Amino acid sequence: MFVKILEDKLLDFYQILPRPDPRRGLLNLGVNILKTIFGTATVSEVHELQGVLDDLQNRNSDIVHSLANQLPYINKVADTTSLNTEHCEPF
Repeated sequence: MFVKILEDKLLDFYQILPRPDPRRGLLNLGVNILKTIFGTATVSEVHELQGVLDDLQNRNSDIVHSLANQLPYINKVADTTSLNTEHCEPF
């Protein structure tokens, strides 16, 4: 399980890394210079980052949904435990 999570995070990280762009031109050169000097992101990097963030948001939604479904069961177990404790005290 831990290895799978680590592999997923590494894949997400590798997707964010810049790839060499086969298209060359004056505009691409300018973007690459700005990226080197100021650390600005290219459009493709921003799109990839948005995809990763969307995946994380979906995972967070799934986690919140799961916790919301489990909360009634946890409350029921807590109530049952407190009732059992009250009935066992006189003994």
